Amino acid sequence: MSINNSKSSPNNSDQDSKPSLTSQTQTLSSTQNIIAQTPSKRKLPSDSPISTADSLTPISKSSQQHLSSTSLSTKRPKIEIQPLSSEMIPENSTSSLPSSSKSHPIPSPKTLPPKYKEEEIVRIILQQLSDLGYTSTLQKLQEESNHKLESEIVTEFRTGIIEGDWRNAELCLNKMNIKSKHKHQSILFYIKKQQYLEALSSGKYKTAIKILQNELSTLNFHHKSLHQLTRLMLCTTTAEITEHIGWLGNIKDSRQALLDSLHEFIPSDIMLAPHRLQTLFDQALEYQKSSCIYHVSDGKNTLYFDHTCKHKPQFSEKPSKIMFSHDDEVWFVVFSNNGKYLASGSKDSTIIIWETENFDKYLTLKGHNNAISCLSWSSDDSKLLSASNDMIIRIWDIKTGACLKEIDKHTEFVTAAQWLPDGKSFVSGGLDKQLLLWSSDGQLLKQWISPRVHDLKVSSDGKTVVVADNENSIHIYNFVSLEPIKILKETSNVLSIFLASDCEHLLVGTQNNQLHMWNLLTSSVVQSYDGYKQGSFVTRCGLGGVNESVVYCGSADGNIHLWSRNSGMTIQVLEGHVSNVNCCSFYYYNNKHQVLATAGDDHSIRIWEQPQATNDPTAKQILLVLNEKKNFIIEDLDETHVFVESSAVQMIKSALDSVLDENTYKVDITIT
Repeated sequence: MSINNSKSSPNNSDQDSKPSLTSQTQTLSSTQNIIAQTPSKRKLPSDSPISTADSLTPISKSSQQHLSSTSLSTKRPKIEIQPLSSEMIPENSTSSLPSSSKSHPIPSPKTLPPKYKEEEIVRIILQQLSDLGYTSTLQKLQEESNHKLESEIVTEFRTGIIEGDWRNAELCLNKMNIKSKHKHQSILFYIKKQQYLEALSSGKYKTAIKILQNELSTLNFHHKSLHQLTRLMLCTTTAEITEHIGWLGNIKDSRQALLDSLHEFIPSDIMLAPHRLQTLFDQALEYQKSSCIYHVSDGKNTLYFDHTCKHKPQFSEKPSKIMFSHDDEVWFVVFSNNGKYLASGSKDSTIIIWETENFDKYLTLKGHNNAISCLSWSSDDSKLLSASNDMIIRIWDIKTGACLKEIDKHTEFVTAAQWLPDGKSFVSGGLDKQLLLWSSDGQLLKQWISPRVHDLKVSSDGKTVVVADNENSIHIYNFVSLEPIKILKETSNVLSIFLASDCEHLLVGTQNNQLHMWNLLTSSVVQSYDGYKQGSFVTRCGLGGVNESVVYCGSADGNIHLWSRNSGMTIQVLEGHVSNVNCCSFYYYNNKHQVLATAGDDHSIRIWEQPQATNDPTAKQILLVLNEKKNFIIEDLDETHVFVESSAVQMIKSALDSVLDENTYKVDITIT
């Protein structure tokens, strides 16, 4: 029997040995032999942690029991049964095996009153049958329901578009009884646009000009689009047309795309939107995901049951490790990219590198003369960048602990610094209104003016840098041209930011006790996270877990809050620090084991790990009994899994081994 006791290091491979059980079957004449494994009825010692009375299997008094010694096992009891022969069944026996030749009537389903119109349901099913290619089934359902997917005019209209029979498509359009003149003109405009683009891409410029002047322009519609189409006359290749207007280029695909887009102007009772049932499925699944409090991954899509995430991103209520090696407030912590190290920076001006296998001290880096404000690992984890209130940036060699470069270009506090993804350069910012780009060896490459920098982040693709200033604004720059892209305005002072790996979402920590998730493409807040207390000092927020599904942030009251990124619901609140939590760092080892490091004003660094789990059903039953006295189970997950406090793992293993050693042997049961 073994308990999964994963450590924070990905290299941990310690495993408990699994003892084996060997069972023997003894043949008895004219009897049926059953060999089973069942707990002993021997009385447990008074100091035993649990009682096995509730787990004993009662045996009939008529049965003869023979006890013999066996070896320890954590597996389920194995039962071997000799099959009954025909000679063992009495001739006058009234019992018999069920005959496969008997037919059982299938009960008729109960008819429920429909919530939606029958015609809508049937037409959507008909469309799905058509998409799947079930033509004969489609015809039969139309005949039986007396509902058609669409009229013959609409079918002919579709054929005209796909085959490029534009004249017939226009005739069918006029017969489709679209009451809105605006929508009718829009459909006609997009049909003529398709004709124009096809003529232009095939080099038929006279035809294209004729369509543009005599047909498109006479519609007196979509003037901006008309000007754009006119400029396409300067294009010499289909690739240029595609680049300028986003046209697919391929005639077959572009015609299908045109047909799919026209549902916006054609009422659904005339022509259904494409793949309507699939759209409804997708919408239902997205709703289920949005309702999943612990949503961490999409998983495998299925229609058989609702979506739910089974693996909850929770931590043990107590830290597995507390480090007090700094002499003052700890302002920053960050895991290395490979998870082997944790770097911490303090107000005491020192930096400590920790090995994460046991969180032992590896290096202490000294050289700064003021508080450490920011730390950043290079992409290969060979170098560490440190920024300080002494206005100095230092580059450290992690193998030797030597300072490779000291940079003193900033004239005020350096508040942020980060390596670019390629590891060849890094960017720094401070209260002196400067953004500076440096080579990996500390040579200044570029310099540009910015607002006073409270925090900055570089996108994972290296194309964008995001800067939070002291005036409630967030500035987004093109990192190649250094030109500003946009400015986002927050409701209060911005204290920290975290740029998601998708480069499209930005988590913002504000001074009004609220985190905001921004969509950078739409420049809108898509989710908010409440509950933590923000003081007047910087508290850094972040994303972690599977697909960055967990939002985390420290609080001024010493707590650490975790939310579901998707739903905004609180997942967990960790208590432990006695004052402000300044920074958190989340690491997910091999998609299996998550660790959270937190730094506080109480001079401590605390390590929070996942509760340990067991996957043996026999062990679980013993754990449930043992838990009644010790109370170490955090959550009962399913038949074979529970989450337990990591501090209780050794006690659990000892108790389980003791109980199973004393209560395993073989029982032979002879039934006459």
